[in-house]
Amino acid sequence: IPNTRLLGTLGYIAEFTDPDRFDVYCRFDALVGNVKEFGILTGNLELEAIIETLRDGMVGSNLRYAAISRGRDGGTFITRTERWDLPAMPVVVVDPTGAGDAFTAGIAWGLARRLPLERTLLLGNALGGLATRRLGAQTSLPDWSEVAAITGVAESEWRE
Repeated sequence: IPNTRLLGTLGYIAEFTDPDRFDVYCRFDALVGNVKEFGILTGNLELEAIIETLRDGMVGSNLRYAAISRGRDGGTFITRTERWDLPAMPVVVVDPTGAGDAFTAGIAWGLARRLPLERTLLLGNALGGLATRRLGAQTSLPDWSEVAAITGVAESEWRE
């Protein structure tokens, strides 16, 4: 299907020990994970080295985007030539369970809706941050009004 895009999450990367795993993951259009997961995938520990390896992997592959959750430090979104870094949302953290999944959901929504890439990262950061405010993963998922309040972007703009 020509318009299909594949989003790969890195949650199980530690269990996938194939020596060619980086090449396998470069078959996705976009990758989403945290710094530790991308570190395992790329063999690098530092964010800048991870980004360099990902950008090298984007050459001649399907991989066009990577979104990196940096937890309390925010998030990073890269393409081969561009980079966006946004700080974490100002929330009182109660339980981080589900924050990574919420971040991934925001990135997936933004890409599927073809939002500008910086706005896509903003949504990922907002959902990830807001998901930490209550105990448990399901009970902490925000609604659009909460996303609008924390991002300063009108609720209707997220759903256009």
